[in-house]
Amino acid sequence: MTAASSPGPAFSRREFIQATALASGALLAGCAVNPVTGEQQLMLLGQSDEIQIDRANAPHQLSSDYGISQDSRLVAYLDGFGRRMAAQTHRSSMPYRFVPVNAAYVNPPVSTEQILHPERYPDDMPVEVTLPDVLPVLGEGWELLDSDTLGEFYTYLLLSAGVDPKARIADDVAQKAAAGWGGDRFDVYHNKATGQTVLVLKSQWDSSGDAVEFATQLKKHVLARFDLGDELTEIMAMFIEMGLGHAQLQQVGDTVYYVLSPSEEISLAVLDAVME
Repeated sequence: MTAASSPGPAFSRREFIQATALASGALLAGCAVNPVTGEQQLMLLGQSDEIQIDRANAPHQLSSDYGISQDSRLVAYLDGFGRRMAAQTHRSSMPYRFVPVNAAYVNPPVSTEQILHPERYPDDMPVEVTLPDVLPVLGEGWELLDSDTLGEFYTYLLLSAGVDPKARIADDVAQKAAAGWGGDRFDVYHNKATGQTVLVLKSQWDSSGDAVEFATQLKKHVLARFDLGDELTEIMAMFIEMGLGHAQLQQVGDTVYYVLSPSEEISLAVLDAVME
């Protein structure tokens, strides 16, 4: 079987070499020096082609991104920064335009998880976690001082960056343990008369395996912090003074419960209330 050939002029060896040389020259003419690497880089589009493509698509892009930002200081900053960058490119004479668009204002990330893992934005939304009111359990004199969400980043800091160096979990281990975060809620209660404090944290994880991993590292952190041995450490003395001398930790399925309080009795009572 023979391959069919298309009609056309036949090249001699000399003519083939000449044609190849001309083609190579044309390719080199389309090369530019990459300002970062300092090496020749093949450019497949001419400057006029690039301008034409941009003029055809830029208006639609700005429209789909909700228009240009009305923040004049932000516009000026981005334009100045962009022009300084453009001056270092292989086509510094291009009519570049740098404008911030409103998309980031309209649909910003809603969690530190989406910032730490851009591939999870915007689809991976935090799970809404609620906590019951435990004031009836705590009794007279207590009040809710704060209620908020830690998020993945502060969950990582909880493990890795506490005030007690010996209780800090290794950075890479803490990052991995926090990566399966799905949502959380914490409440802080305070008693002005006694100066005591109660912290309640409920966190939900992407899977029971993620919950186990976090609970395991949190337990190591807690044991290291509350292991007094024969000496009352300065850090532990501070916790006792704040009325946070006892910790209670429980993992159930994809949920982890954590309570810090003045006593084991209060911790157990609060834990029972939030797990109902």
